[in-house]
Amino acid sequence: MKSRLIVLCLLLALASLAIFGIHYEFTHAAAPDADDQAPDVTPLVTVQAEPLKRLTLESFLDVFGTILPSPAGPGQPAADAPLAAPAAGVVARVNVIPGQEVTNGQVLVTLNGGNSTAENAAQEVARQELLYSEHDTSQKALQDARAQLALLEIRAPFDGTVVSVSAKPGAATDPASTAVEIMNLRRLAVEMQVPMDQSAPLQPGLPVRIAGKPGIQTVLWRISPALDTNNDTVHAWALLPPETSLRPGQFVKLEIQTARHVDCLAAPAASVVTDESGHSTLSLVDGSHSRQVAVQTGLRQDDWVEVIGNDLKPGDRVVTVGAYALPDQTPIHVLDTDSNTNPTNPHTDPAP
Repeated sequence: MKSRLIVLCLLLALASLAIFGIHYEFTHAAAPDADDQAPDVTPLVTVQAEPLKRLTLESFLDVFGTILPSPAGPGQPAADAPLAAPAAGVVARVNVIPGQEVTNGQVLVTLNGGNSTAENAAQEVARQELLYSEHDTSQKALQDARAQLALLEIRAPFDGTVVSVSAKPGAATDPASTAVEIMNLRRLAVEMQVPMDQSAPLQPGLPVRIAGKPGIQTVLWRISPALDTNNDTVHAWALLPPETSLRPGQFVKLEIQTARHVDCLAAPAASVVTDESGHSTLSLVDGSHSRQVAVQTGLRQDDWVEVIGNDLKPGDRVVTVGAYALPDQTPIHVLDTDSNTNPTNPHTDPAP
């Protein structure tokens, strides 16, 4: 009985060893050794690319302005003249109406004073001029007659257009009030208000374009040295060409060209990426990989940005679609965006 028990224990032990061996072989066959695993493969990233170009880029400042008569300048009076009566009196005659063209020196309004009328004063001037020509009066007497007449007339100080008439025949005159206003509509300007934080590039001579059909081209004429504290703006003016359809009081939109870079290296705006440190970079197509290049950016116009970087030249292709967060030396597949050229995938042979 004892021998049978020993034999049974031996058989059970052999059976356990057999089961353990089968489990060991199965588990090791299902999980291969780490040394036998396939190496990691970085997948291709599909991108689009465009070439760098040589372009002329410009920067503009968009502002609004108001058309007004030209302010006084060196050797030239203001183009707007609000005219008042030289002295107190009564309006005798108004010789003009709004919209009428007048010439320099033309009599616009005549007055009657307490001691004389404009008509009598004009006759006295004529008499003194005749006597002076015949050496029968003094130069002072002639000057006094002319001065008396000047107090009874309102004359145009330049060629222009009457824009308003407030004087009325029979009404008393007030030397402090405007009786007639004239403007030289061939000498107009546009006054603009530029925000202080955008005024640094302003300087006389910068090109200015007034929007419209057709647009009007001019240049910046004058910039105020003072700040308008009411709205934190700087006033600037540009003179208009003599022939224009614009009128005083009209509100217009303008572009001031603040910079112009000729033949600069430009990249598509979509290709310029700002990294975590705040620096601008491009992903340059370098064979079958992308290569990050640090750049300095300049003018930006429409979809192009001026770039400055080492070893960059026109024709170099940079990643546009897919450039954001693209690691350096990433394998890439460049989609062909031009149907007239061969595929640009570096891993694909072109069709024969």
